[in-house]
Amino acid sequence: MYLKKIQMKNFRKYREDHNFFTFVNADGIKGKSISTDKEGKSDLDKDIDVASATTLIVGKNNTGKTSVIQALLKIIKNNENYGLQVRDINFHYLENCFQHYLESFRFAAEDVEKVEFEPPVIEFVITIALEKDSDDLVTNLVPFMLLGDVDREEIEIVIKYEISEKDKFKDAVLKACKQVEERDAEKRSNEKGHGNRTRTDFQIMFRELEKVPFQMSYYQRYIEEGEKEPKIKRIESNFRLSNLMDIKCISANNVKKDSALTEAFNRIISYRYNNIVDSERQELDKNIDRINDDLTQNIREHHHAAINNAIGEIVASDAVKVNLSTDITEEKRVRSFLLYEYEEKGLNIPENQFGLGYTHLVMIIAELIDYMEHYPEEKNNSKINLIAIEEPESFMHPQMQELFIKNINDALKKLIEDKQRKLNSQLIVTTHSSHILNSKIHMGNSFDDICYVYAEKRKACVVNLNDASVMPSEKETEKNDFAFLKKHIKYKVSELFFADAVILVEGFAEETILPFYLEQDKRFNKRYISIFGISGAHAFIYENLLKKLKIPALIITDLDIRRTEDKINEHGKQKDEKVQKDYTQVTTLAGQETSNKTINHFQKTYDISNICPYMEVENIRIVYQRKIGKYYPASFEEAFILTNAENKLLNNVLKAIKPQIYKKIVQSDNITDYKQNIEQSYKWQKKLSGDKGKFASELLYQLIVQEDLNKRPALPNYILDGLEWLINKLEEGEIHGFKRN
Repeated sequence: MYLKKIQMKNFRKYREDHNFFTFVNADGIKGKSISTDKEGKSDLDKDIDVASATTLIVGKNNTGKTSVIQALLKIIKNNENYGLQVRDINFHYLENCFQHYLESFRFAAEDVEKVEFEPPVIEFVITIALEKDSDDLVTNLVPFMLLGDVDREEIEIVIKYEISEKDKFKDAVLKACKQVEERDAEKRSNEKGHGNRTRTDFQIMFRELEKVPFQMSYYQRYIEEGEKEPKIKRIESNFRLSNLMDIKCISANNVKKDSALTEAFNRIISYRYNNIVDSERQELDKNIDRINDDLTQNIREHHHAAINNAIGEIVASDAVKVNLSTDITEEKRVRSFLLYEYEEKGLNIPENQFGLGYTHLVMIIAELIDYMEHYPEEKNNSKINLIAIEEPESFMHPQMQELFIKNINDALKKLIEDKQRKLNSQLIVTTHSSHILNSKIHMGNSFDDICYVYAEKRKACVVNLNDASVMPSEKETEKNDFAFLKKHIKYKVSELFFADAVILVEGFAEETILPFYLEQDKRFNKRYISIFGISGAHAFIYENLLKKLKIPALIITDLDIRRTEDKINEHGKQKDEKVQKDYTQVTTLAGQETSNKTINHFQKTYDISNICPYMEVENIRIVYQRKIGKYYPASFEEAFILTNAENKLLNNVLKAIKPQIYKKIVQSDNITDYKQNIEQSYKWQKKLSGDKGKFASELLYQLIVQEDLNKRPALPNYILDGLEWLINKLEEGEIHGFKRN
């Protein structure tokens, strides 16, 4: 059995919807028994797969990633250190409750004692998956099982954090409502009040609510015969979730002092010492006793008389006498006498001189070793075991983060091998590291078991990703697109999981130039906008992923108008056949087609005769070149030239990159005519096709060194319109700082 899902309603940032996390089982790290030796010891399969056995919870800061770990800790342990509190109730939900209480109080007037106030409640639904052919013991699930549940694959446990004494709750609400009324009366009379006069309704109500006793209760969910809607009934037994589940949490910042590793390994060695075979322990105890005797003898021979003689000068020797001896125990020996050092190229380095990143990683390994030492050796599992690692990227450089999953994989593999046992534990990792996300996707070769957390309308929301939901299509012909998507994630796309918005561009030029223009606008430079090139018209492959992530996504693609030579080549002309180059400008789209797969995907045809100025699907907008003056450009470079044909900075770039071509187009007959850039823009596109990198780099350099904003070229209008849409989506405002022709 394993934890399949947890749903959290009104817990911290989570509300009524988009509030559940799904988890993967522990199959990848169990370690399967494949043979048994003569002494009955099992040899374990060493090929564990931590990546596929890890549930990765990703998202930006302050979105609610840690809350799921805290929820599990609180409902499983439910003790003085970890327990639910009133402050765990979602504050926006509480605010709505308080407003309703006040409205009911004011409406009731003299009959206020008859008013019933609905108490606030946090609700969790735990889904336990029951695996077939498993040797797990389900005894602890009996209170939640009915007679007909023997063959069920899932069992649900409903947990509520609720008022335990309704009378006290009602008294508290009435008291708070009266305080609010008194405060308002003071304000109206302009009298000087004390305390309450400056406090808000929420503060008054919340303070009284904190005085009311709450409790955690368990409920069974069932469906009566002939009914469709499920019902719940309270479980009155002494059931505790801790009897069914256990959790080991490894915190983000576990390096709190120089001796952190020493203390961690002290715990491990002390535990191992207390659990080794008796013969070894007895021998070690004898050695410690021998050391105590030798040290005590030495102290008494050299120090006992001198100390007691000095004391005898002050008080009578028969009244006070000091007896000196040593008392070395195993606990003291481990704590005080063991020295922990790192070995580096033959040198032993003190713990406090080693880097925080490596120390943090070793601390995580130490916690796992400690967990393994305490892990039960019973064949049958009666508990669900969870290991939660919070933000392991702390102090680690990007490459170490990238290898984190592999490092944990190798460590657990060795631990399982040494301990010769199965590790039936589910692994949960929270992170805001794109590198760890890369590691999970590529080692597991999948998007499965990634929980993406984002904030929307004052609440936290969860999207549970998997290959089926992200894959462009289930068609065999598009499996290569999915492979491309997973491969491309490694390089930059994973950043969009942590971005405010994303811009997908086709080529190097757009990817190089756009960040400069965005940096000049204060509305954009205060937000994290991820821009990345996808090396061609592949943006449609990301449609499902972008929809799942919910962030505003702008796709900037090319119109890619098919030309005569393109059509000829498609029909099998030989390479040595000369095709007359056609530099004719496109003045109409009537009868024209595009070769762009992204445009075809979204408008369902390659025909662009009646193409819209842009396309929009949910949180995605697709923009491409439109008519500039008399002509339709087919690429970013051509659109940029048409938009800025007479701009001196752009002309300097073109002259530097292609001096001979520039002379033929602009400076023929010793006359400089910038308008020829417009009349021959498509020729420029073709001539720059092999030097787009040089064009973008030189243009960026000239933009940086040109401090006069008025002398900088403008972005083409189709891009400006897309950016305007993007900023409106982000802050419902208008775009500022972009020069428009």
